[in-house]
Amino acid sequence: MRSEGGRHTAAFGSGKAEKIKKEAQKMINGAKALQIKGNKEKAAAEYRRVMRFLRTEEENAKKYPETFSQIYIEIAQGFYALGESDHALECLEKALALDKDNADAWMLKAAVYVSMNTMNEYALLCLDHVLKLQPNNKKALIKKANILRVVGKMDEALEIYETLMENDPKNAMKYIDKMLSIKPDEPKLWIRKGKALLKLKDKKGALEAFKKAYSLNPNDEKLAEIIMKLEPDNLDILIKKGESLENEGKLKEAAEVYSQLIEKDPSKITLLDRLLEKDPENPEILYRKAVFLEKSGNVDDAIEIYQKLLELDPENLSYYDKMLKYRPDDPELLLAKGEALYSKDRFEEALPVFRKLTEMFPDDETMWHNLGATLLAMGKYEEAIKAFNEVSKRNPDDITAWLSKGICFYRLGKNDIAVNAFNQVVRRDPNVGTAWYYKAKLEAIKGNAQLVKTFLKRAIDIDSENREKAAKDPDFEKVKEEIKDLLG
Repeated sequence: MRSEGGRHTAAFGSGKAEKIKKEAQKMINGAKALQIKGNKEKAAAEYRRVMRFLRTEEENAKKYPETFSQIYIEIAQGFYALGESDHALECLEKALALDKDNADAWMLKAAVYVSMNTMNEYALLCLDHVLKLQPNNKKALIKKANILRVVGKMDEALEIYETLMENDPKNAMKYIDKMLSIKPDEPKLWIRKGKALLKLKDKKGALEAFKKAYSLNPNDEKLAEIIMKLEPDNLDILIKKGESLENEGKLKEAAEVYSQLIEKDPSKITLLDRLLEKDPENPEILYRKAVFLEKSGNVDDAIEIYQKLLELDPENLSYYDKMLKYRPDDPELLLAKGEALYSKDRFEEALPVFRKLTEMFPDDETMWHNLGATLLAMGKYEEAIKAFNEVSKRNPDDITAWLSKGICFYRLGKNDIAVNAFNQVVRRDPNVGTAWYYKAKLEAIKGNAQLVKTFLKRAIDIDSENREKAAKDPDFEKVKEEIKDLLG
């Protein structure tokens, strides 16, 4: 019967086949006994006698091919053990002639070829036959991988070990070690070994494997993270990781790694200085350094860096907040923050900043201007007018204050007062197109087409964009026909 995956047939139950088998087995057992006693020549002679006996039964061999095939395999095993490769191959040829799909015969034939040293390629062909019949035959896969290693076909050997790992995960470590013997400098294999060891609860062994992988590929950030999880106090890994990124010119990424290191050891802040030597105006690295200086109590040094960051990026509001934390009444900082908020249309946040500045500097026109503009943008027209009145109190000829008040009055529906404000503007500067435009709007609401023409023409002469704006402005609807020449 076959030892692995073979077929059982009725041949063994046949009387004639059973008789032949018993006779042959008797002689084979005799040969084995002689072999055990060390009588190799007599044992070989006995195996040859079995072959002669089988030749006399060739007609029966055709009737019971699998029975005869198995007998020939057993004789071949004897010759193989005695080192008589040629006789072993002769028996195996006969076995396969009777049963070409006998995996045991192909397997033994491969072993015989391997023993002949120079016949490895033939051995591989035999194993391919086995694996065609039994794709998951572990012994055949292992033997094939070993032969491929001997003949230098390492990649093919690795593929087989991969298959073995999938089919036999319990012995994964053995196969990984086999692969590492082929490619000892392959980081992926060391990672696989580390993961396999983790499954086996061998944390120490896994850590060593991961470290080996990292030494072969220090750019693997995920691997560095794995090592840090297993060994949180291993600062060397972070340093290597950061240095590797630094050498690649990835300063932003290096700064991130060094920051992790500085969290654990504040004295390592000099690593950020090293990055800043290469890129002194890198905002991210500067910011990281400032944060660490702040945490360590070096507030003045931190503020100095935040100041530099503000110079590099005046609209980054987080820098203002950092500095105002320590200098809450610094007027320059407050003013810059307010203006930055205003430029981003963040009026609700800008408002308290500008209110504070008017309280700090009640006689400063600029502060009242900023407060008024913010209130106007928020639609708080009554409050905006009060702020602009403060400007006018201090400077009656401030055109922007009068113009802004006029717009506020217009939006409140106080048109007569609005007209007066716009008149104050054009009286002081007849070239303010916005004032003329609003004067035209207010007259259009009243239906005074002649005055609309006069004022709108002046507005368009100063700024041609006012023509297109007026064409879409619903305030001019009443007089649209009368001013169509102006609108083009």
